[in-house]
Amino acid sequence: MQKRKVGIFGGTFDPIHNGHLQAALEVQQQLQLDEVRWVPCHIPPHKQLPQASATQRLTMIQLAIAEQADFIADDCELDRREPSYTIDTLKMLHAQHKDDITFYLFIGSDAFNQIHQWSQWQSLLDYAHLVIINRAGHFLKMQDQAMQSWLAQHLCSSLKQPITQTKNAIFQLSVTAAEISSSNIRQRLAQNSSIDFLVPTSVMSYIRAHNLYTAYP
Repeated sequence: MQKRKVGIFGGTFDPIHNGHLQAALEVQQQLQLDEVRWVPCHIPPHKQLPQASATQRLTMIQLAIAEQADFIADDCELDRREPSYTIDTLKMLHAQHKDDITFYLFIGSDAFNQIHQWSQWQSLLDYAHLVIINRAGHFLKMQDQAMQSWLAQHLCSSLKQPITQTKNAIFQLSVTAAEISSSNIRQRLAQNSSIDFLVPTSVMSYIRAHNLYTAYP
């Protein structure tokens, strides 16, 4: 039986916005993924703590993806009391589903440039394919020769190649440019500026109802 193909989209999502949704949908379509799991982290290792609580961020994700049946909100990191390291999440999911699911980890190109700072980064490919999402204004700038060699060794030139190979690969995909960021949305809200068309209407209503992001950053 062929394994299901599942994307993993992690982040703070503080808040989730239309750029996240558009990128996830385009990557899902390009790779023909069966579903995309949205995994909000509790304590980000390389960022300041989110303004919204874990429960609030999970709820906003659920509201944003409510009409997309193959988008799933996953709270597997939210009960942790220590920083959310991606490798730990992948190990857990792989242990639970390795026999029936192939995982594809989404990573923005800006984050991929710093992947050498991630915990056990060279082991990520033991548990999932890596999908570099080229975002507007961000390009791969891997200065280290060892990192460049590692990328070149695992970079996949064909979307169909991993179906036949035994080892996981790295994809580099482009998505529609959307210059939207959670930090800009928070700043707009703190300044009482409009965020129309930047987040789903349901998310905007939730933010207003709970008076979120009234202070910046």
